[in-house]
Amino acid sequence: MATDAKPKSVQLGDPITVTTTISGRGNFDRVNAPLLEDERGWHKYPPSSKFKQDDEVGISGTKTFEMVVSPNEKKQSLPPLAFSYFDPTKEQYVTLHSEPTAITVQGSATAPTWPPSNLLRRQLQQPGPAAGSKFNQAAGHSLSTHRAFANGWNI
Repeated sequence: MATDAKPKSVQLGDPITVTTTISGRGNFDRVNAPLLEDERGWHKYPPSSKFKQDDEVGISGTKTFEMVVSPNEKKQSLPPLAFSYFDPTKEQYVTLHSEPTAITVQGSATAPTWPPSNLLRRQLQQPGPAAGSKFNQAAGHSLSTHRAFANGWNI
């Protein structure tokens, strides 16, 4: 199993393409993509795959997987990938592990604030029905009610 990731330096949330190749003999139609051993802090997209056969029957060859991941937080490495298969010679399942891949993730996540003060300020400054209009009288609103609401938001 061979693994590579590109690019190795990204901004927070940028995509990284992880390429893994599995070579050998077996039923490659049933071979699934390796998995990240630790998915915390990563957004992962479904992998794609392609197979290059080395024989006429299609039992020997290389299957290449491409998986796109994007970091949700600062990271220094891509976690190892794990790939499990059944080894008929050993008559048991075997799990291969890649090495962590060094990467650089720059940037920072900022928590959104609610309500967005500029949006709320614009809504409160937009002209609405006049204080004495039929709309406000029917709804039981007055200009002082609107001011009290605005003051509740400390604008």
